[in-house]
Amino acid sequence: MIVLVTRAEDDARRSAALLQQRGHTSILSPILSVRALDARAPHGDFDAALATSAHAFASRAHESLTRLPLHAVGARTAQAARAAGFDVAFVAEDAARLAEHLARMRASRFVYFAGRARKADLEQALARAGHSVSTVETYDAEPARALSHEARDALAAGALSAALHYSPRSAEIFCALVDAHDLRAAALRLRHVAISQDAAAPLRARGLTVIVAEAPKEEAMLAALEQST
Repeated sequence: MIVLVTRAEDDARRSAALLQQRGHTSILSPILSVRALDARAPHGDFDAALATSAHAFASRAHESLTRLPLHAVGARTAQAARAAGFDVAFVAEDAARLAEHLARMRASRFVYFAGRARKADLEQALARAGHSVSTVETYDAEPARALSHEARDALAAGALSAALHYSPRSAEIFCALVDAHDLRAAALRLRHVAISQDAAAPLRARGLTVIVAEAPKEEAMLAALEQST
């Protein structure tokens, strides 16, 4: 099976290695390019830190706050947090589950290491629960201007079997690029596997067939991919 992987480059290479272990071939077309921002740690006392992406530690803003327990979304984020010097107190599958967990805590002051382009759901949920959140934008994910030449050629030739989509934003950008390259008909022939219902929504809005992983994890995405063959 030849699978299109649309993640940021470092993440895409890890995904390609997992696919290779399972006997599949990958074509990479990074939809987002991640860069560190010149962020600074906020002043004040905090009870804990939050991160929802492994890219949250791209800048040095966290370095003076590693004494704080950290609550993370996803195993990769937790791994990156530990590498950055944090003790990880809790790992949730997604931001909604993290918000549910934190809502049960007493009113706390959190510092949230986040991307510039993000949904505000976590911050809003914590504010409703009586928590204070200071958000530090540590990285930005800039959209690609085109699909890779290899991806365009494979789409046009009908050589791809499926595409993997890891976020609503990257799925939206993928759809825009497919339209820009006049490859929508080719994209309609693919199986699209999304990590969540949110990630599936932009694809379905354009009439693409989408399989959603049973859990918001890459392992579940790959299982869904293989079960669909």
